[in-house]
Amino acid sequence: MPVLNFTQHRCTADQLAAGIIDCPDEFRDQLTNLLTFNELPTSNKVWRRAQQLAHLFETVAVHLGFDYATKETSLHAMIGGAPFLMSYLEGSLNDINIKVYHAFSRRESVDKVQEDGTVRKVAVFKHVGLYEVT
Repeated sequence: MPVLNFTQHRCTADQLAAGIIDCPDEFRDQLTNLLTFNELPTSNKVWRRAQQLAHLFETVAVHLGFDYATKETSLHAMIGGAPFLMSYLEGSLNDINIKVYHAFSRRESVDKVQEDGTVRKVAVFKHVGLYEVT
């Protein structure tokens, strides 16, 4: 089940190992710009942005070799971003028959010994799996 990372963050090593496909570099800026809101949006603007993202998903899928002639594909989407956008984006992707997932990560605490001997605690997010939006 190929899943496209459709978030503004690059895949982690764990996600790549799980078979998640990172968004190609030539589409990354457009994806990040569409996922980013610099001011409080109206619901209409959020809906339009979700529509643009769904169109971008189709473009990326075709670029990756997935056929959209029948509006069916085996490429799925892992999404993430502003919470107020997610339900709109889920709906827009479902409208074009794309299964939608959210990443599920576990936060692990790691102690890092610094050069001066002090210990710095760092949170590391480990990809555990995908949660399917139904």
